[in-house]
This record gives sequence, structure tokens and C-alpha cells, in this order.
Amino acid sequence: MRPLFIGFQRDEDGAALTEMVMTLPIWILMLGGIISLGRLGMNTTSNQLDVQTGLWDGVFEVSATDDSPGSGDSSSDPQWVHFTPISGGAAAAYESGTLAGMSQNPNQIIDGVNSATMGAMAVTGTLGESYGRTLPLQVVPGHTMPDVTTDPDDVLQVGSPYPKKVTYDGVLNSSTDYNTGGGWLSTVTNAIGNVVASAGMVGSLGAGIRYGEVYTESNYDTDVMFNVTIPASAHANILVAPKPMTGNDAKWRPFLMNRLLAGGEENYSKMMRFGGDPSWDAEGSPDTGDFDADELDADTINDKADEIKEQNAEGGG
Repeated sequence: MRPLFIGFQRDEDGAALTEMVMTLPIWILMLGGIISLGRLGMNTTSNQLDVQTGLWDGVFEVSATDDSPGSGDSSSDPQWVHFTPISGGAAAAYESGTLAGMSQNPNQIIDGVNSATMGAMAVTGTLGESYGRTLPLQVVPGHTMPDVTTDPDDVLQVGSPYPKKVTYDGVLNSSTDYNTGGGWLSTVTNAIGNVVASAGMVGSLGAGIRYGEVYTESNYDTDVMFNVTIPASAHANILVAPKPMTGNDAKWRPFLMNRLLAGGEENYSKMMRFGGDPSWDAEGSPDTGDFDADELDADTINDKADEIKEQNAEGGG
């Protein structure tokens, strides 16, 4: 029987070489894949680092330039120079919206939310942008921040639109009434003041702050096997915080801006003799809004005091 079983034995000479030849392409593909993934990961990390570095450098570059647009080396860069929070927020919203519309962008939802946030800041101006920065703090448990409103109608119950112009520079609730009681010069200054207020430039011109939007992007193309190129990109954008002015600008510019806005209002222009009208006359009288001096008696005062006490007791004032 032994010779019969010996016939069934295989000749295994060269088997290891055969197995190596069969598996070598698989090992080569695995090695190439590992190298390609490593290069892709390295380029992705480089993108993120380049974007973070560019954003950091851009913020410092914007903050180091002069207050007015068009001055300094950085101010010639159209990517970030926006004089007001309205134009800055609108540009940031446009950049994020463009990125959110790219089908190959893995961060479409995040960019869409960022676009809406920047757009809301642009609409509400400086006051709304500052209010928006406080919202994350209000969700912290145990916070003691008071409720803040961005609507000047809720805090400025006066007849003249002048306080609104000074305190609010968004595109909403800006006064467009032309008061002619202060003379022709008052009419001209009021028109200019309305344009400044509605364009969101009160804070930028009056307080000397200049907003900026810094946008950075980095792209690396990674060559992998089979002559295939995989693109990798990263991007970031941010609104730069306002920069306060110093020196003579801080001394005179707020005064000149307030003079411009006040000169267009009938009451203020008369008090300051702006436009050559030295006093009130029969055709013009102070605008006291809803206030009526004839109704100011003891009963009215007592009723108002009781009303305020009730509001305070209920936590409403």
C-alpha cells in the first residue's frame, strides 16, 4: 500500500514563490493606499494649520492699520476691508453662503448657519452685533446677565429721532424724516445724518471703530495611485472686533458726528443756533413727544409712581 500513498504526495517545490507572486499585487496596493492616506492626512492637517495661521495673521494685520479705510498696506486688500458692521457682516455672510452652496463641501450646514448669523449681525448693526456676542453667555447656568434689547424703541421713548441715530446704526428703524424747522442747513445736515445712520456708519465714524472681515483659504492637491488627484481644502472667516480710536480723533470725531446728527433735528438745531435760527418762534416749538406739561398734576404723579411700584414688584422694571 505504501507505493500507492506515495503517489498521492504533491511536489511542493516553488510553492512559496508562487504564493508570493499571487499576493504581491495586494501588498503593493495596501502599501500604496497607506502612503496615499498618509499624504492626504498630512495635506489636510497642513490646510488647517495654514488657515489658522492666515486667520491669525489677518486679524493682527487688520487691527494694526489705521482707523479709516484706504490707508495702510492692508487696507488695499479687498478681502477684508469693510468699514461698517453692515458691509462687513454682509461680506462674511456672502462668503459663507457661497461655501455652503458647494456640494463637495463637508461643512455645508455649519457654513449655512454662519452665513445666517453674519447676515443677522449686518442687519442689526453695531448694537445687534454686540448683543449677538452676549447670547452664548445667557445659556450658561447661573448667569447674572440682564436682558438686553436691540430695539431702541423699547429704551428710548422720546419724540426726537436724534437719540436713535446716535445709539443705533442698523438698517432698520433709522429715521428718514426731514425736519426743516432749523433752516436750510439743518435740512442738509439731517439728510446727511440719515444716510450715515441708515448705512451703519454712526459707530464707525462717531466712535472711530473699523470692522474687518478676515477670510482665509488653503488648498492642497494630493496625488495618489493610478494617476488620481484628490483635492483637499480648508477655509475660515471671521469678523474682526472693532478698534477704538485714540488721540485727537478720539477727542473730536465723536463731537463732530453728534453735531452732524443733532444739527438735523429741529429742537437741537434751534438750541445750538444751527443754520442761523437763534430761537423758537411762533412757527416752531420744542417737540416734547407724548409729554404734556398741562397734565402734570399731583394725581398724575401719584398714579405714575404707583404704576412704577407695581412694575417693580412684578419684576418688570
